[in-house]
Amino acid sequence: MIGSVTAGLFGVPGSELLGTLAVPLGLAYLIFLILLSQVFRIVQPDIN
Repeated sequence: MIGSVTAGLFGVPGSELLGTLAVPLGLAYLIFLILLSQVFRIVQPDIN
């Protein structure tokens, strides 16, 4: 289902692969943002 939606949006070959990778990439992006916020919290302790 996700793959077909991605195919409808982008219309590129390999869109099924993009649909399959969307969830793990989204999770990796969230983890990256959390780590980045932790780093900024360490670098700038004045902000709490």
